[in-house]
Amino acid sequence: WILFESRFYCVMKYFVAFSFFVIGLGLEINTPFHRNEKDLLATPVGVLPVHCVHKIPSGSHVHRQKDGDLVVHPSGHKQFYPHPAKESCYPVDANRHKLRSADVFYSGWTTWASYKHATTMTEFNGHFNVPNDPVAHPDPLYTFTAFQNIDWVPVVNGSRPLNAFDIIQPVLGYFGTQWQIASWIVSLPSGNTFHSEWYEVPAGTELYGTMKMTTHSPATWVIDTIAGSQHTQITVHKRDEPDNRLSNQVWAYTAVECYQCSSCATYPTNTLEFKEMEIKDAKGSVTPTWRGHLGKYHWCNEQCHLQGPAKTSYTFQKS
Repeated sequence: WILFESRFYCVMKYFVAFSFFVIGLGLEINTPFHRNEKDLLATPVGVLPVHCVHKIPSGSHVHRQKDGDLVVHPSGHKQFYPHPAKESCYPVDANRHKLRSADVFYSGWTTWASYKHATTMTEFNGHFNVPNDPVAHPDPLYTFTAFQNIDWVPVVNGSRPLNAFDIIQPVLGYFGTQWQIASWIVSLPSGNTFHSEWYEVPAGTELYGTMKMTTHSPATWVIDTIAGSQHTQITVHKRDEPDNRLSNQVWAYTAVECYQCSSCATYPTNTLEFKEMEIKDAKGSVTPTWRGHLGKYHWCNEQCHLQGPAKTSYTFQKS
């Protein structure tokens, strides 16, 4: 009986351990992202190791601190995320590590518009539409407005930024069966990446994205992606950073980014529009002069159309 009890205990111990492993794995991959055997996630800032990316409830506050990030949920629950090991959270070269063993490359930012301001910008608001569903499935397709502290674009400027980098962005993504929205904050190198909960939105929905610095010293940013009454939001509080990146958002963007795009079928057929855009700095309204750009890889004559300071649009049509 003692031998039986001992064996039963061992079996149960390993069964429980395995069960927790499976449950944990299920929670980890229950996201719209596609990940491959190398534990990589296709994010709006490139392909990142899965341990660098964290989904948090909408309405959470991220307090960036010296040794890590303290996240306070709307419920009051607190969770601390230590900074990842040095050099462990740079984007990988997705054109070498192909997702899902596919034969087509990560295109990166296929087309985008940029504007550099002389001083930090403090607010970026604008409307954008949810286009129709692609016939084929990109893996995935992203579009967004964004603020950055330096002008770094994945793939185009290499697989990693040369200096401390951040991007904040209200994001629309298509993940094979549906469009979804979330808000993002990314800091590189070796920083945690956070995004709010994803919410599904149907084609034809009008979205509103906003990034607003609510306090200047220290810097606090609210990033919100809105569909009707549905908000998916995070608030980021500046940590003690020698580079002062959250207080130095001098680059603004609208962009289209695609993974595994291979033809026009992996894009919408109608126009994607960013309109009624409004940018501010500490003195008031800013009138941006946008510049259009094309990335390294193209599948459907992607074009960025500059239509004044308040509107950019994107088309995807056979040439």
